[in-house]
Amino acid sequence: YEIDSAIFEKLKEANTSFFQENNRQFFRSLFCNGVFIGALRFISNNPFILNNLFAEKIDVLAGSIALSFFHFKLYEMAITDPLTALYNKRYLNTELEKFFKNSMGTQRDSSLVVLDLDYLKKINDTRGHETGDRALKVVSKIMKEDIPGTASAFRFGGEEFVILFTEHNAE
Repeated sequence: YEIDSAIFEKLKEANTSFFQENNRQFFRSLFCNGVFIGALRFISNNPFILNNLFAEKIDVLAGSIALSFFHFKLYEMAITDPLTALYNKRYLNTELEKFFKNSMGTQRDSSLVVLDLDYLKKINDTRGHETGDRALKVVSKIMKEDIPGTASAFRFGGEEFVILFTEHNAE
């Protein structure tokens, strides 16, 4: 269920919680270190379930929930290339160990593909870095859409990419 935009704005403004619709809905904003992380919405057909005791319990849990979301977002940022939204080299290094261990221990096909975009430097030099960035984003989008779900795509460097195909022959 989507939260009404006026309610969402109210939740973003302050670390708050409130009831609506005769205690049939309860809303709680989630903040971590003063940063808005998100919001919780509880809905019940029974107005006696969503009461002040319920609100107190959620208020106690809200900080932990917000911190968990915040840590997840930090982790996601640490393993993702900000330009392409592919996994980054740091995450590739951790995944390669698992990839080789699994490849050696099973009889299933696995493949590692390294891609290098030729002439990206020339594009950057003649058409500008914005155009080069757009080219990287297009290639990344194609990779995300076209590789199977058992494969993972990584940006290895400026114009280099790696795809790990597990349990799949890249041909």
